[in-house]
Amino acid sequence: MNTVIDGILTNYQLVNPQAKKDCLVLHGWGHHSGLWLNLCSLLNNQYRYILLDLPGAGGTHFLPADKNDIPEYSKFVSHFLAKLKIRKTIIIGHSFGGQIATHLCVTQPGLVTRLILISPALIRRKTLSQKFKIYLYSQFQPLKKIIPHFILENILKTVSSSDYYHSSPRHKSILKKIVNFDLTNLISQIKVPTDIIWGDLDKEIPFHAKYIVEKLPQGRLRILYGTGHNPHLTDPDNLKDVINQSLP
Repeated sequence: MNTVIDGILTNYQLVNPQAKKDCLVLHGWGHHSGLWLNLCSLLNNQYRYILLDLPGAGGTHFLPADKNDIPEYSKFVSHFLAKLKIRKTIIIGHSFGGQIATHLCVTQPGLVTRLILISPALIRRKTLSQKFKIYLYSQFQPLKKIIPHFILENILKTVSSSDYYHSSPRHKSILKKIVNFDLTNLISQIKVPTDIIWGDLDKEIPFHAKYIVEKLPQGRLRILYGTGHNPHLTDPDNLKDVINQSLP
């Protein structure tokens, strides 16, 4: 389905469209709403699941180049909910989607009634390993003109994150902003019940789950054993059970 939000053509999908209670699903970086259709078809059918393609993903156009950081994504989502006349909703947010959901929950109290966050990218403080990779990447920039392209590509693939390496130039410009948007100081301001779900084999996001839950006034940690960063794709049956237990 398509609509227009703030002048941006926006794509979304509905599962259980006749249900009375709403649950918004926000996908992770490099993903799109279609990757959540299978999982949402397995979830509690008392909810209408709204699967939104975030700007620059799936069938939704990009935000303006000067308005594409987390606050702007958060505002876009709130305007989308207003367009659909949704005044209160649960949000399932995965990774980058969890980052947006958290910002929205804190900055617009009352709109979000519960959070279900899967490996949320809330803490963006760089580890020593990440700082070292950034340093290495900066050192290779002057070598672009003298090192053969295929060699340089292999080097950059090693020192860059997977998300960054596989992104288009436009996506890379956005990624540089969102990976530096740290929400650590907002975690304790989340006033709604919040479940943090994390795969114990997740290699994409540093394991901050225990720290996050300790800061949450109403937080609960659920670990998916034997699962990585994308359990909606690799372990939907187990993730379905955990999410259904989290839905009120």
